[in-house]
Amino acid sequence: MTETKHAALELLKFTKMLRQREFFSFQRFADGESWILQGKKFKLSPRRKHHGYKNPEDWKSFDPRKNKIQMDQLYKALKFKRSDYYLGLLVGNSPENHVLTDWMLNQSGQELRQVTFANLFVNSNYPLFLNDFLPEFQNWKIVIVCNKNSIIDKNVLKNVVWRFDVGSNCIVNDFDLVDRITDFVKKRSIKNHLFLFACSTLGNFCIRELAEIEPENMYIDCGSTLNPFLGLSSDRAYLAAFNQFNYRGGKAPIDALYEEEVWPWVKS
Repeated sequence: MTETKHAALELLKFTKMLRQREFFSFQRFADGESWILQGKKFKLSPRRKHHGYKNPEDWKSFDPRKNKIQMDQLYKALKFKRSDYYLGLLVGNSPENHVLTDWMLNQSGQELRQVTFANLFVNSNYPLFLNDFLPEFQNWKIVIVCNKNSIIDKNVLKNVVWRFDVGSNCIVNDFDLVDRITDFVKKRSIKNHLFLFACSTLGNFCIRELAEIEPENMYIDCGSTLNPFLGLSSDRAYLAAFNQFNYRGGKAPIDALYEEEVWPWVKS
């Protein structure tokens, strides 16, 4: 079975669902998640050649020998199935990424209708995210999980009614948030809220649990898209290009905003 999807059309679909209050959960499985699923040890820090992030909110490390529980929980998130539960998978043009995308899709066991792009909100879709998707947030009561150093722009995120803070390497150091946020939803009977997760793979763990216990909320992994509205870094190619900032000592790659992702999903 094969289905070709276009990132821009996918974002329009989810924008319509958000506008019409059709509850859904959106999970991102990008670089870090793919490494964890493969059991790869990694560290993100300023000293690294690739993913050499300069700011503490982006510093992360994972060791499959020490962090097996996180790896197991991520597999549960990958394999969880509901008609309103969507996986955003990493895609790319290199042969390596083709193999990886197919592997993650087949590991998930998901139907193609439940699969979309990990980069749904970023790169070429970022202007659409800002112009169409983000304004819909004003129609919701918002619960946000973000870095403890965040300063929320209340002109953009007006209706934040609850905030959960995390620190560096939150995948490991703030793993207890999964229990805390599920208890919060259960005890307060939280419904009809928009949950935003800007906390790396920790968001995957939380969204999977919350989608099961209370499906009458929106659960969205928004990644780094809200960084400009949280007072956090723009140390991403697409953010630097959009805001016309220098990117790691040089000019930001403007093509990050113009190369739309198109992918022929194949389910064996």
